[in-house]
Amino acid sequence: MTDIDANVLLNQLARYTANGALNSQYSLPVLGRLADTTPLLNGEELIEALLQHGDPGVAAMVPRVQAARHSAAAQLHAARREQRLSSAQAITEQFPLLADLPLDVQSGWMTLTHPLKRLASALSVYRDVRFAAARQNEAPRTAAALESEWAEILQDTDAPLFPSDRRFVLSLVKHARSHCVDDSEMTLALDRLKSHIELQREADEIAVKEVLDNRQGQIPASLDEEIVLDELVLRHQESATSGDGHRWLDELCAWPGVNAARRLVNVLQSNDERERAALIFTLRAGTRNIAGWSGWRNWLLQSGRKLERQQKELGRIGQQSPMEVLTLWCRQQSGLHPAVQPALESWCRSHVPEIDADRFAERWEMIIPGEELSGLLEAVYVVDDGGIAEGEPAAPVPVDELPQAPQTASMQRAVQSSASSYPVELPKVSAPEPAQLIGPPPPSVWRDHVQPFFVENWYMVAGVLMVIAGSSLLAWYTWDKHWAIRYTIMPTLLAAFTWALGAMGTWVERQDKQFEGTAAILRGAAIGLLPINFMAIALLSNDQQVELKVLVVPLLGMVYLSLGAWGLRTWCGRIHESLTWLLGGTLLLLNSLVMLGPVAQSFAEVGGEQLNVIMGVGFHIGFVVVAGAVIRFSGNVLTPEMANGRRVPWFFGATLVVTFLQVFGWVHAYLKHLPHVWTYAPMVILTGWLVLLTERRARELTLRQSQLGGESFLGFALVLMGTLMGATQPEIRVLSFTLAG
Repeated sequence: MTDIDANVLLNQLARYTANGALNSQYSLPVLGRLADTTPLLNGEELIEALLQHGDPGVAAMVPRVQAARHSAAAQLHAARREQRLSSAQAITEQFPLLADLPLDVQSGWMTLTHPLKRLASALSVYRDVRFAAARQNEAPRTAAALESEWAEILQDTDAPLFPSDRRFVLSLVKHARSHCVDDSEMTLALDRLKSHIELQREADEIAVKEVLDNRQGQIPASLDEEIVLDELVLRHQESATSGDGHRWLDELCAWPGVNAARRLVNVLQSNDERERAALIFTLRAGTRNIAGWSGWRNWLLQSGRKLERQQKELGRIGQQSPMEVLTLWCRQQSGLHPAVQPALESWCRSHVPEIDADRFAERWEMIIPGEELSGLLEAVYVVDDGGIAEGEPAAPVPVDELPQAPQTASMQRAVQSSASSYPVELPKVSAPEPAQLIGPPPPSVWRDHVQPFFVENWYMVAGVLMVIAGSSLLAWYTWDKHWAIRYTIMPTLLAAFTWALGAMGTWVERQDKQFEGTAAILRGAAIGLLPINFMAIALLSNDQQVELKVLVVPLLGMVYLSLGAWGLRTWCGRIHESLTWLLGGTLLLLNSLVMLGPVAQSFAEVGGEQLNVIMGVGFHIGFVVVAGAVIRFSGNVLTPEMANGRRVPWFFGATLVVTFLQVFGWVHAYLKHLPHVWTYAPMVILTGWLVLLTERRARELTLRQSQLGGESFLGFALVLMGTLMGATQPEIRVLSFTLAG
């Protein structure tokens, strides 16, 4: 018998399997072994071969292959997100249908979020550096420490301060001209800087073409991104006749910066291009809720709108402080004219901004020596310029009509010495306008943190509230029904529903990382149902038909505490590992307070004032634990990334507040116990203190002290309300005023 080629054998076995002569259960493994000896086509080659075959029945396999490619891309995205991949070779072997795609594409977009935050932080530090440098004689060590801090920020090249777009720098030069119209030296420096940037743009246009013609490795980050993208778009449009295939399309779809999003909406027109782009986008961002190109087009448009908002914010910063931003930019450049950077820094040194010395001391209290602190605070007068419009000179005021602050002897000597050294001629004015009292700018905690959360998630929050309210009403309705409903059916259904909400959050989160917020809300709903679950113990402890309560109630309590601890540990840990026991343990203790009054009644006849004392002490102990958890979270756990992301702090605060209020309400309503108004006055005052503490910590972490003029009204309102509550009882009144002060 002659040797039979493997392809012929493969063909014959496939033929007999297709007509049913061979059982596919046994023939498919053999077909797989024979197929290993033949070259493997990637997904694009396979689709092209199916279309070129000519048989419509064979071409009908193309949609199946395309669906398999989309499924493989989603699996690869999930595997990369969960870090289950070992090497690039393993990716190619595991996902052969995707071998023609750029599998090393970056997940998500690179936006201006981090550059904006770093630029705002750098500008704030630079203002403080100039403030300290102007007081070099009073605080030399502080000025040196700040200059060192400033140098470290500029040397950090891993996190850029500016986008790679020279048009932004040209706009800075344009805005800077309006600040130095009469300064010929500064105008000349800006002209030289503008010429340098324009020459750089021309050089980048040449360099981009050379890099793309001889592409090896990554495109240099020093090149202007906008020029690179424009060239990629042009080459893609010319690729139909040049025979470059999908090379430039892949470059555009895999571009890490979000500034490619708008261009892609206009570039991707044909169905083949959109099909390939959708695969690359799936590798980057997973699947979309809306199937087909419409979902990806919405994703690109939303990404473009996000970039526009960030560019507006960047432009606002540049328009407000063009000289300072240009100085930062020049510090990180090379090849500038030697007179440009010194001119910018000289201008900045001569235009030191007004800074509140007290705020300055608070920000840098860790580096300001004690002997320099008094000099910084006592020798500085801070003028509030909130009522002076930009570009409008301040109205002159005679020195004898200025309000005189109390002065120490040392301050008087300093002022007299300065006055004798620098004589000043004040303009004569007939009738100066009375000074207007300008309060601090309105607080922004509500506008920047609370309001956006409810605007973005109002439907989820409303759904969670309806779930908790509906479950609570249903449970309340069944409390006086037959024992089979009260102690078996209803608790089981309620526990199953609570577990299902938490499990649903885990499932949603595994589908795509963008659903982390939804998963957190579902887990929060599950935690919100725990107090009504624990009320089963209260029912049992107060049921006269139950015998051996001393044994049954603690046993049921241990069961609920064990299940609650397991659930809270899982749900809180999936939000952030640091919350596993910090938040989980605190919530478990709060839920255990549901058993406080009923359990006490099951072991002793407690009523009247004794019950009031037991309830008050119990809930104050619970509040102390909550306060400790909040202080530890805000001081040791909360990071700038968490504060800006908002998901973790919102979950932490919302679950604590909702659980505490539910437990408080259920216990008092079930016992029909109305406490005295002064019973919880200290707790309300300390709650206001916690609100003020967390707000200040949030401002510190988000680096927005200059934008937030004061704490929100909520903290002060709670302190005032607690003080009024405690005023009805003499001893508590003294304690309330002490705590409020």
